[in-house]
Amino acid sequence: MMSIHQANLGALSGGIKPNCGPTAVANLMGWKTSAVMDIFRKEFDYGPRWQGRTTLTRCVKVLAWQRKSLKSMGNEQGEIRRKMSLKNFVEMHCKSQGRYMIRVGGHLVAVIDHVVYDQHEIAPIAESKCARKMVSHAFEIK
Repeated sequence: MMSIHQANLGALSGGIKPNCGPTAVANLMGWKTSAVMDIFRKEFDYGPRWQGRTTLTRCVKVLAWQRKSLKSMGNEQGEIRRKMSLKNFVEMHCKSQGRYMIRVGGHLVAVIDHVVYDQHEIAPIAESKCARKMVSHAFEIK
């Protein structure tokens, strides 16, 4: 049986090619990406053809509305001043059994138990395509 995370991969998510923000939120909540995209459409007045491009701030709001506790790992907006690769950041600052929403460049990923989940891959941090990208923002999700 396919896991919810596998179902959220772009190629498998029911014909839609979701963007990284709703996919990261869906993976952190354990929901299908299509359900999270419906929340974004309703709350932010996105049209039916919207494909998922959104902001970090709106992803944080949706997680907060779903009663998820978010702890910034940087300043108040989650910005990380000391730049380091995703792999190094996760190894140095993330718990082995934890859930995180991390922005690398202009891309959002969910990191759950040191595994990267996004619309393109599910991979251990050391094998992720994003491993060498620089972290700009990070939130721990509880």
